[in-house]
Amino acid sequence: MSPDISVILPVYNMERYLGFCLDSILAQSFGSFEILCVDDASTDASLALLRQYAAKDTRIKVYAQDANKGSGPARNRALDLARGEFVVFCDPDDAYPENALDVLHKASFAADADISGGNVMITDETMRYRLASSTPYAMPMWFGSPFVGAPDENPALWFPFYHCRYLFRRRFLETNCLRYPELRRGQDPPFMAAALCATSRVAVLPDVVYHYRQAGSIKLETSRAVQDYLVHIDLVMDTFSRHGKRLQAHLYLALLAASMVTFARLKKLAPELRRELVAFFTERIDRAAAEGFWERNYAPYSFDIPLLRGNIDALRRGYPFFIAHKIRSKVRLAR
Repeated sequence: MSPDISVILPVYNMERYLGFCLDSILAQSFGSFEILCVDDASTDASLALLRQYAAKDTRIKVYAQDANKGSGPARNRALDLARGEFVVFCDPDDAYPENALDVLHKASFAADADISGGNVMITDETMRYRLASSTPYAMPMWFGSPFVGAPDENPALWFPFYHCRYLFRRRFLETNCLRYPELRRGQDPPFMAAALCATSRVAVLPDVVYHYRQAGSIKLETSRAVQDYLVHIDLVMDTFSRHGKRLQAHLYLALLAASMVTFARLKKLAPELRRELVAFFTERIDRAAAEGFWERNYAPYSFDIPLLRGNIDALRRGYPFFIAHKIRSKVRLAR
């Protein structure tokens, strides 16, 4: 008999957190599920730990990649093997509250929705303390009340982050050929954007259904990582634009630019990577400006538009001018 839900878990060098994650899935009040674990050629004891768990619980299936390919291909492999009517994705350093699958499953059935979702609780690395997010998209993405309808009707569904807080009908994913891109950074938002564009019926609840471990910021230390991250932004924007969702496309560009085009971020990059990132954002924003990028009302999402515009204008004149611009801004604020 097929399980109701397939839980997909890509794993790479996560032995430190993996047991905690698996225990949270096995402790679910909803019992009709399988866990499809795809080890992405880990070099630590992750695969051995997965096999230990699988030996004790037949709901756990373990598959090993012959080479490290990234979490996108690992999830795609599990999707091809999934048997559940519904699919949910979990990262191996995160966890579920014990009623998460039950809440999401009931919401999907009650609303006959392609996708059901709940809220994400961000925690510290120990998962003992809840953290308040300072990102400009965190609060607008919070589901404050139940909702059933099209994503366009709910601003919390405009920004395609936190794919792990959603349950998907597998038939919906298959019908729309939804899979993750083969990127090393930014695999999740293109998948989520495509899913939100393909459905007209999402059910969301104010319940917390996912515990996200805040273990650090996005690392863009290599040329491949930077290039993949920039490619993912284009994929998200192109998906939204093809479906006539220019507001969502511009919102994604704006919020990513606001978080990436900063002195704190740029100073960490090698000069050639910094130039690549700056060229990407200035070119995309210039193109979007012709379509009202700076004048759009992005509420309830908020970010400092004058600050972003000033940073972009300064960077057009070169990184040294940008540094001087930031110093002058600090001096003015100190007066």
